[in-house]
Amino acid sequence: MDEEPKKVAKIVDELVTFCLYHGARRMSIHITDEGEGFMIHLHVEGIDRDDPLARELLKLLSLPKHAEISEYYWTLMGEVEEDSELSLVGMMTDRAEIEFEGNSLRLLLYRKKDTK
Repeated sequence: MDEEPKKVAKIVDELVTFCLYHGARRMSIHITDEGEGFMIHLHVEGIDRDDPLARELLKLLSLPKHAEISEYYWTLMGEVEEDSELSLVGMMTDRAEIEFEGNSLRLLLYRKKDTK
């Protein structure tokens, strides 16, 4: 069974939750299946860019991809409510680009599909 759509949905859920907890007033999300991977575009208005965790966003999302996280531990995302799991998102994606402009955030994540 192809679990890629579920993995992408978990990634998006974690990003949306983070943004809502950090002041987001409006969000738009675009997900594109590019064949070999998924591109996730997120535009957020009203994010608190002075929040220490928001400032560490690129670092957390740029962690090297770990096959074991992507394969086995992704199902645990969203289960721990008191802490952000953005580091897991970083370990499930291949590329992250982040741009703050005022109180707006543009985020692009790319995830190659797992091959078995």
